[in-house]
Amino acid sequence: LNEYVTELEDYDRIRSECGFEPVRPKVVLWVHCTETPAADREAERFFVEYGDSAVRHYELKGEHFEKLPGYEFYADQSKVLAEGEVDFGRDVLMTEHVFGTPAECVEKMSRINDLLGPSEIVCVFKFGSMTMAQAEKSLNLFAAEALPEVKKLKVREVSRV
Repeated sequence: LNEYVTELEDYDRIRSECGFEPVRPKVVLWVHCTETPAADREAERFFVEYGDSAVRHYELKGEHFEKLPGYEFYADQSKVLAEGEVDFGRDVLMTEHVFGTPAECVEKMSRINDLLGPSEIVCVFKFGSMTMAQAEKSLNLFAAEALPEVKKLKVREVSRV
């Protein structure tokens, strides 16, 4: 997440140099809310499966990004993924997205809110091999126990410039 903060600071600096105000990002989070922390293994499975499907769908281990101007970041990441040093689902998605008990979900979303100051947060509740029943259970638990607390989060002032 700290990498995103740096990128937003750079983006807002460039906007400021051009006479524009800083902006708030829209944040999309994959969420798996469970009654007990022990279900984290289930979340790991879903994140790993989704990560694998995203890597294959976008051909993230391919070399095609090297030829595209402006996609240098993706080209660098493709090399890392191709070398097998990083598991996209486990090492990236699970560190940047939200899973756990309602309290753990609120804590992670609060940290993301404090770091990024988003204008809105979009939650994805079904991914990997998760069934619709599992997704609905997660969504309903999140809505009942985490969402009321998430709605109380203070909107951080944008002062990255």
